[in-house]
Amino acid sequence: MTQHIMILSENDNQKIGFIRRYYAKIDITLHHNSWIWQQIDAHGKNFGNPSNNFATEQEAMDDALAQLDGDDWE
Repeated sequence: MTQHIMILSENDNQKIGFIRRYYAKIDITLHHNSWIWQQIDAHGKNFGNPSNNFATEQEAMDDALAQLDGDDWE
């Protein structure tokens, strides 16, 4: 189990010109010769369904960024 922190951001509708920044904890795990990712909640428990299987950890990380509309990894 490897946990990574994803950075997400969006425009702040209440303060024009400002950006809200969020962070999500993502668990990327090697499971039966495939990599999967799953979001982790504030209590350290899995949140939502696990992803599809990926050949590499980088493919899983790229998919997590795309699916969650993330900006980058911390």
